[in-house]
Amino acid sequence: MLPRYTSSESLSIPGWNELSESVPVIASLAALAAHAWTEGPPERSRELSHEAKALLAAAAQRGIFELRTTPVEFESSDRMLAVCVERPDQRRLIFKRTGEPRRTLRYLEAFRELCEQGLVIHQLQKEFSLTERGFTVADSLRFEAFAEEFAFARDVDQ
Repeated sequence: MLPRYTSSESLSIPGWNELSESVPVIASLAALAAHAWTEGPPERSRELSHEAKALLAAAAQRGIFELRTTPVEFESSDRMLAVCVERPDQRRLIFKRTGEPRRTLRYLEAFRELCEQGLVIHQLQKEFSLTERGFTVADSLRFEAFAEEFAFARDVDQ
């Protein structure tokens, strides 16, 4: 067992650094998005969750998502992988709150829905963007309809 204070830099285990940056999850989402984009969404597409629609509405202007984690945070819920949406004026909405892991994970699951439906595509490392279809769906949503979801997200400078 590894001590909790062991840093990834102090280990020489192959793949350890990739695990500390959530590479397996991000790579899986990238593959899911690429498959849906090239092959089309599943034949029997289900209705998007309210959280997935909130992510689309938040991204309607810029179309950029980033999956982030902060592995050095003390509080475990602060280390969770979270969905960030780029907003105008160098702002980001981070759909994560200290002490609310279940709700934080709902937004990560919602992002998976967007990947599965071909509404986002992987761009670079932790960054994804809306597809043309994603922008179309996002444009059909009213930003104001998701006030509660946006109140959960933290608004931060880049």
